[in-house]
Amino acid sequence: LDIGFLQRAMRRSTGVCKLEFEHMDRVGTAFLIAPDLALTNYHNLNLRGDEDMGANAAQLRLRFGVVTTAAGGEAAGKSVKLVDAAPIVSKSPVKQLDYALLRVEESITFLQDAANPVIAPVPLSDRTPTEGEGLNILQHPGGEALKLAISADGIDRVLEGRGLLQY
Repeated sequence: LDIGFLQRAMRRSTGVCKLEFEHMDRVGTAFLIAPDLALTNYHNLNLRGDEDMGANAAQLRLRFGVVTTAAGGEAAGKSVKLVDAAPIVSKSPVKQLDYALLRVEESITFLQDAANPVIAPVPLSDRTPTEGEGLNILQHPGGEALKLAISADGIDRVLEGRGLLQY
């Protein structure tokens, strides 16, 4: 693989976190899109469809830097919570866009430094992907350490009018 690609993936990986719920056997992935905003799937906070999303958000911990160590273990990473008041900024149910935009507590700003980005927002693009284009996903599948899934032609369909893509 191109080393520049790997370097960009490493920079972007600092903004990807593992979601952990204190009193539930549930994990997920989110990514920082602004210094205090994280984006995840709606279903991570409301898996069954009838859950109290606010209560689930209150017990959510975001762990950044959960990667495999040289010794083969898992790094503890840096942990932050969501703000107490109005942690869910915006949301869309699973059958629509399946997202939840979350406000992260202020302590995350102490973990961000332009010279040494321990945690940095993932840069976003307004370019519309095309069908048949490759897709690379930084994620914590099944709650594991951070992984990079690479596909040469992962995008099956682009539904521009609905803001959706199928992969």
